[in-house]
Amino acid sequence: MVAVLSGVAGRVSCLCALRVLPFRLVAWVAVKYYRVMNVSDEILNFLVQHIPAQALADFRVSDGARQRVWSLITQEKESGLLPPKKVELEDFLKLEHLVVLAKANALAAGHG
Repeated sequence: MVAVLSGVAGRVSCLCALRVLPFRLVAWVAVKYYRVMNVSDEILNFLVQHIPAQALADFRVSDGARQRVWSLITQEKESGLLPPKKVELEDFLKLEHLVVLAKANALAAGHG
């Protein structure tokens, strides 16, 4: 179940970073479903406590990075990805997801 939610929330958070979905929807998904798995709480708490809430809220990847991610997602859907590109996409999704969870935690804690 967690693996399924992880995949869904990862894609949802990616779409948020690409400004396709609103952050509040992604925050709801993150808080609702990721409370089940507390493995990343220590890292998230560190980020929320040490990065100003406004800096978290304002962070956006560059247009070039968004275009690259869209390109990788499109390639993945159409023909699959070679291992190096798959690792690149997975790494981005993990990092971006961590930032979304940090934003959600800051919002939930009333810091944002």
